[in-house]
Amino acid sequence: MREDFFEEDFFEDDTDQSLDPITQSIHKYVKECIDKFFEDKSMHCGGKIPKYMVTNEKKVLMVVSTSLIDSVDIAYECMRNISEEDTKTNGDIATDIKMVNESLSVIGRAGVPQRFAGGMMLMYLKYVKGIQINV
Repeated sequence: MREDFFEEDFFEDDTDQSLDPITQSIHKYVKECIDKFFEDKSMHCGGKIPKYMVTNEKKVLMVVSTSLIDSVDIAYECMRNISEEDTKTNGDIATDIKMVNESLSVIGRAGVPQRFAGGMMLMYLKYVKGIQINV
């Protein structure tokens, strides 16, 4: 499952019309959640996050189908080198743990449904925090 979300994507059409009406409704709701969450966030390198980067169909599918457990595993794996270096030099709590906790806290305070927190966290880490996560 995880390998499906490790490809970069760019412009894509709106909700896939070949989906059944219930799935289309879910995808529409997820797009609204994503849009609302990222509307006031900035890219890690500056500037507003382009809507197409976070609300295309691949991102919606990732948010719908990635569990919180899987997303935390992916995040920790992607931040492994950063965490090892910081822990050695600072002796502090590992950076990856801090970033995952902070991300989930921001997502929770924003009112994102828990079912979608995993995929949202991966996008938040990538676009807002600048972590090299291929989602």
